[in-house]
Amino acid sequence: MIPAFIRAVPWDDRRADNARALRTATGGRIVWDVQHHAYVTWIDALRAAAGGAALHLEDDVQLTAGWREKVEAVIAEHRDQVVQFFSMRGADETAGSRTEPGRTFLMAQCFYVPARLAGPLAGFAPGWPGRIADPTGVDLTVRALLVERGESYHLHVPSLVQHQHWRSVINPRRQPGRQSRSFVP
Repeated sequence: MIPAFIRAVPWDDRRADNARALRTATGGRIVWDVQHHAYVTWIDALRAAAGGAALHLEDDVQLTAGWREKVEAVIAEHRDQVVQFFSMRGADETAGSRTEPGRTFLMAQCFYVPARLAGPLAGFAPGWPGRIADPTGVDLTVRALLVERGESYHLHVPSLVQHQHWRSVINPRRQPGRQSRSFVP
């Protein structure tokens, strides 16, 4: 079973409760944001994965029914690729699951990092220059590493998680309606 790491904020009761429910549902581990800094928590989650393959989730997602079985089946087919399990792209409905160039990686609600990239990502993220301009850019960090290495990733459709219709606690200017149209509860 691939370990899951849930990045969560303890100061928002709804998110903390959701993170605990996700921990129960996924068998995962919560990495609490103790410094009120999303990027530092991301680094903590990478370190918690200890260089191994891992699933990374945010505290504001809902899982599809049978999430673990579905995720494991997709990873079995794409074990050595980053896999994105959430998407809001218009092409999802017609194009379905597909390989995408690294430069298009977006969103960090739920994704898989293979063991072969876990160490390089953990080494890359703390020094990524974009972390200063965008301290919430977990997805942008993954994108930057994929671009630097000339790699693609697998975008799975339908989305296996749904983004809750909650206002962002790390960037309140973000619109709360960032949902996937392909998600099936």
